[in-house]
Amino acid sequence: MYTRMIALLLLITAFYFPAQAYAVKPSAMNTAKDTTAAVSLYGFLRPKKEHAATLRRELLALVAPTRAEAGNLVYNIHEEKDGAIFIYEVWRSQADLDKHMQQPHLKRFMGQVSAWLASDIEAYSGKLITPVKK
Repeated sequence: MYTRMIALLLLITAFYFPAQAYAVKPSAMNTAKDTTAAVSLYGFLRPKKEHAATLRRELLALVAPTRAEAGNLVYNIHEEKDGAIFIYEVWRSQADLDKHMQQPHLKRFMGQVSAWLASDIEAYSGKLITPVKK
């Protein structure tokens, strides 16, 4: 039920607030025109069964350094019943997200992750239109 609700929410969001989908290329994520507005990044990673534990461990290792970055407002990782991983991030600005994408811990992860996945990363980015909770 939870997975269906998330899928419906993503579909509604994509329909009413068009976001651009990305396949694993971080450089393609520089699409926001307002570099000072909060930016959300969200999507699914679907691991190969034999690499599910590795993906989970490596993602959890990103939590502390990512949350310590100055521009990070939200960084949450969810595991679905089918093993898919849903990630939801909010950054203070596109500039902060761009800095995050250049961090050594993330570059290392991005260089390895494709070997653990059954399909491309399904990722979306959009301008946050609700106020950021302080």
